[in-house]
Amino acid sequence: MLEAGFCQIDITPNHFPVGTYMGTAETALDPLGAHVAALRNQGQILLMASVNVVVLDPDVVSRLGQAVEAATGIPASRLMFSATHNHACPAVIDRPGFPRDEQYLDFMIGQVATAAQEAVANLAPAAIGLGRAYEKRINFNRRFLKRDGSFVSQPGAMTDILCNEGVVDPEVGVAAFRTPNGDLAGVIINFACHAVHHMSQLSGGYPGVLAREISRLFGPQCVTVFLNGPCGNIIHANFEHRELSADKERCGAVLAEDTRQAIAAIADYDNTAALAAVTTPIRAFYRDIGDLREHIHDLDFFNPLGGVVKAKWYERSLEILEKMTAAADGEDVFLQTFRIGALTISAVPAEYFSHYALRVKSASPFPYSWLAAPANGWIGYIPNREAFDHRGGHERATALWSKMAPDTGNRFCDTILEQLQSLAQTPPGDGSNEANQHEKP
Repeated sequence: MLEAGFCQIDITPNHFPVGTYMGTAETALDPLGAHVAALRNQGQILLMASVNVVVLDPDVVSRLGQAVEAATGIPASRLMFSATHNHACPAVIDRPGFPRDEQYLDFMIGQVATAAQEAVANLAPAAIGLGRAYEKRINFNRRFLKRDGSFVSQPGAMTDILCNEGVVDPEVGVAAFRTPNGDLAGVIINFACHAVHHMSQLSGGYPGVLAREISRLFGPQCVTVFLNGPCGNIIHANFEHRELSADKERCGAVLAEDTRQAIAAIADYDNTAALAAVTTPIRAFYRDIGDLREHIHDLDFFNPLGGVVKAKWYERSLEILEKMTAAADGEDVFLQTFRIGALTISAVPAEYFSHYALRVKSASPFPYSWLAAPANGWIGYIPNREAFDHRGGHERATALWSKMAPDTGNRFCDTILEQLQSLAQTPPGDGSNEANQHEKP
């Protein structure tokens, strides 16, 4: 029988002033949280944590894994750590002029481990119901093709724009867990959209509003585990009709209402949903950085975001990438997929493009297949292969945040689809899938 346990915990900084993503804050506008779901059935256990920060560096994921395994006994191959991609967070990643706040990271990791331990302690009989909603009011593709054949992200004016890139994944994925008395113990929600409200300040952003609204709708016992999806090219700002851009309150409220409607439409709940996991190592290769080297004194070539140029992030990127590419040809990463009955959740350690979510969903042997991104680390943006046929755009232009080879996205996608086929062909819960697993570092 399926068991589920949930816990949420406050990860708002416990010291001020605190470094933020591109700033410093003396106080928080509203709370930040970490939300954990633990699932168990027939000796199999999975645990996923949603942390309301911009990204989780690979070394932070490793530290989280060690802390949670020590607190719960769950091995790393059964742990998934997803960042909500909320930019209004403490400095959890180094940026020029804004170093990581190690004191905060120690605190955050300890809080997540505490929440994981509590979620496991809360394991109790539950049944899972799966649903979805279609949402296009708060998520917009931010990349535009210019008349000169280059791309620009978040254009300031539309006078030289030919068209929008257009691709958006509109699905709001919902997994609801009901207890035998009919209450909702928690929901896992998957939706792809950058969360950049209140950047450089401290706020839970729209993921925080979503969690608050779900508790209002379904009761304080209902914990929301929000897994952002492949949002590399998606944002809540509408550059074609700027008056339609969504603030964090509207984003969270719209997603909460979508979730309510999706749950209301669920007819069947499964209390026998079997659990499985597979983790596959893959080498992600660096791309040639010659274009950055050549145009470092003519950054308009990249159609860059103005704030990034002003902060001299490209210059700093070149310094770091020169050393990285001289020392190695790439990085080892791990692609992980959980199966929960008819649902699969695949973790991608990057800001993946929505093109790949649509490809996975259309080819998956499962009725529900989600991608969590960025999750289990971060190696930067992974655009679709065709994006490299054009120059320009924040996500495609070579920099520290966009450094992987053009075929990386398709290689990741191929691997995920292989994992899904393997999980579909292996009887879940019998332990035979362990032969295909590799422990994450």
